[in-house]
This record gives sequence, C-alpha cells and structure tokens, in this order.
Amino acid sequence: MSVNRQPRVRMRVDNGVSWVIWMCAAKEKWSLMIIRLATELGAKIHVQPQVVLPLDPHPLADWSARGFTSDRVRYVLVTNTVSLFSVVFYGKGVTDSHVFLGDFLRMLREVTKDLGMAAIHERFIAPTTGSILFSKALNRSITGSMNDLAQNAAFHLADRDVSPFDVSLRLNQIPMGALNMENPLERFATFANQAIALDATNPDAPETDKMAGGPAPHDPGVTRRTGSRRAIGLTLEPTTPFGRRLSFAKVYQFKITLNGTDPVVWRRIQVPGSYSFWDLHCAITDAFGWLDYHLHLFTVEDPNNGATVRFGIPDEDGGDVDFLGYETLPGWKTRISRFFTVIRAKAEYEYDFGDGWRHSVELEGILPKEAGAVYPRCLDGANACPPEDCGGTGGYEDFKQSLRDPGAEDRRELLEWVGGWFDPGWFDKEIVRFGDPDVRWQVAFMQKPVPRGLRTEQYHRLRRESREDK
Repeated sequence: MSVNRQPRVRMRVDNGVSWVIWMCAAKEKWSLMIIRLATELGAKIHVQPQVVLPLDPHPLADWSARGFTSDRVRYVLVTNTVSLFSVVFYGKGVTDSHVFLGDFLRMLREVTKDLGMAAIHERFIAPTTGSILFSKALNRSITGSMNDLAQNAAFHLADRDVSPFDVSLRLNQIPMGALNMENPLERFATFANQAIALDATNPDAPETDKMAGGPAPHDPGVTRRTGSRRAIGLTLEPTTPFGRRLSFAKVYQFKITLNGTDPVVWRRIQVPGSYSFWDLHCAITDAFGWLDYHLHLFTVEDPNNGATVRFGIPDEDGGDVDFLGYETLPGWKTRISRFFTVIRAKAEYEYDFGDGWRHSVELEGILPKEAGAVYPRCLDGANACPPEDCGGTGGYEDFKQSLRDPGAEDRRELLEWVGGWFDPGWFDKEIVRFGDPDVRWQVAFMQKPVPRGLRTEQYHRLRRESREDK
C-alpha cells in the first residue's frame, strides 16, 4: 500500500493524550502508531504528553524516542518499544512534531529498505502512520535499553565519517540482554513473521513476499547482497568455529582483579572446563560490565615449555606477527584447560589497548560441575567497573575525584555521561548476566561491521533498581 503524505499536520490533545493526525489519503482504514517521548525531546518538539499509554497490541506500531549528543552534535534515537529495532537521525532543526515525524519516518523507510524489509514497512508500518499518538515513556526497562543504545550510537558517531544511517544498521545487530541476547533485527523479524502469518489468513491481503523491496520475508534461506545480513527470517544458530558446544564435567574457578584500581575491582567466576579463551573473555567482560567493543589480549605461560603465548583477535591482514609486534593466536581455537593445568596458574588479560585495562587472572580451583547449576556464574566481587573510555586507571581516578567534588566544573557532564548515577563502591553479583559467547563470536566476525557487543543493558537497569531497593 502506498500512503500519500502531505507536508501538513494537525494536533489536538484529548485527556492528556497528544495526537498528531497526518493529513494523508490512504486506501485502507487508518491504524495508529504510538511514539513515547523522553521529557527532553518532548519539550524540544513542543509535545508534552501527560499519560502513559498501554503497549500497542501491534508490536510494529509502538515506538519510543529520545535525544542524545555525540561530539557536540545532536541526534535523535527512535526505538521500537518491543523489539528495540532502532533508527538514528540528526537532531539539528528538529524543533516541532512535524519535522520530527518526517525525519523519523523517512529514516525508518530507508533503513528497512536497506535491510531487505521494504515490503514489511509498506504492509505493516506505513499504514499505522495515519494517526500518531504521543505518550510518556512506558517503563524503566525500555528507558535503560535506550540509554545503552544511545551510548553505543554516540561512540560510533564520534567518528565523523560514520553517518546516522550506518549507525542505525549497526545498532540493530547488537545482542541485547533485554532480548535474551538476540539482536533487535532478529526480534523485529520475529514480529514481522508473525504479522505475515496472521496476514496470510486474510484473503484480501496482498502477497507480502511479492511486494517491492526485497526477497520473500518468510524465507530464512534468502540473504541480501553478500549474505552478511539476512532479511526477514534472520536466525543466528549457536554454531561455533570449532565445536565449542561440548559437554563438560569440570568447572574452572577464577579470580580476576583489575590492576591499578583503589579500592580494588575484582570478580570471582566459575566457567565450564570446555571454555575457550574467547569464551573466557566474554565471561570476564560480562562479569565486570565492560562494553566489549575494544580489542583484548590474554598473555599466558605454556605449562609445557614456559613460553609466553598470547590469545586474542589476530590481525586481519594475516601473517605470523600482527600490528602489536608479536604473534596473537585466535582465542576461540584453544581451550583454557590446555594452559590452566594447576591451581594458582595465572594469566594477564588486557582489555582496550588505548586505556590499557590490565587484569590478573588466577585459577583458584578445578571443581566438579554441580547438578542443576548454570554456568558461567559469578560468585563474588567488589566495587564497580570503571566507565568505558574514561582514560585508564589515571582517568578513572580523575573521574572519581570530580564526582566527589560538588563544585567540579565537569561533574554534571560526567554524571550525564554515565547515566546519572555512579557509585565506585557498588557491586551486586545477583545482577550479573552472561551472554552467549557463540552469538557474540558470530556477530563480531560473520556480520561485520558490527560493534563487538554491548554491556548487557540489564546490568545498568538492575544496578539502578538494586540501588533503589537498598
């Protein structure tokens, strides 16, 4: 269906609900789209809804929006409330609801088209734009998810060669804790496929897979372009590069200490004995709360000959020696049991070569697997993980000093940067959530260019909720 929109809107407010009626002609009965506005964005576009509307029964018609800044440039993030499928566009000039809606719907159409979902957009999203309801944010969970998406987008947009369109594509392929480590594109595809299935029962509905804009949405075997991103029906099976999905009887217990921190930041975790160094890397980042979008390196001693061996992500250009000046072996090809053979065996784990976060990894025990236990798991720890990209241990000390000083000029800016609250002494093992290292491996290496993960958004949300409960 094609909707002919005119560049005019009419707004009214009924019982605290702000409506925007697009003056458009459509061949079908209009549906509704809900857009939930953050307070700051609502004030900017002169729409300030007073109520929280219930979730729209049509999942592709419910969206949430907020603004954010990267390198002093203003942007807008609009996220599907249920799937977290997102688009980003420039915020400059977005000063009323008309401009906001026009820019959002234009970018949504372009992104869905690039991902092979033009037919889905035309059939199931465009008809909902006949009438648009503005609402307050749904709950803290979606707000927390959007905060993490905005932080990730801001990181990439700091590179002026990266466009909001490019970032939109990247955000939709990041595994999210709120989606059980699915990425937003996968979850969006799930709802689209459900819509197609329901539509198939309507004899008057168009043949969705024959509409312009891409392959049959329900065919999971059809890929777009080089096949790096699947269209609707996208699935990421937990396949591995070398058969990591093996049964295990032993559990390895590690204590990981972040060197140079005062008070010391540390975690105690247990992982399957079948884990590789890549898997251990994922478990460490999840236990600490690192965003996992930087390179990493394990340095360990070979128990057979005493030689120093390094595991991480080899140089893509190949060769025995990478850009660091020494050979780095792929961490996903070697199990930790090959090198951690005795109690108190140690390794160094470095994350983010720029900030240089060095961790001491010590094997505390090799234990039998407990019946009914889920691994990996976090047993204990202390103190909060430093904010990403804060400048290493020195920058972290400066950061904490600014937070302690109410008169510090940059205190307010730093608090906004970390989401409004940060307690260096806070840690709660109960909120640690471990992602699937297989999924993260596929996202990192089979669907480039994609950020190598995102700190589990539940970590931020549960951290705030835990603090409030206490």
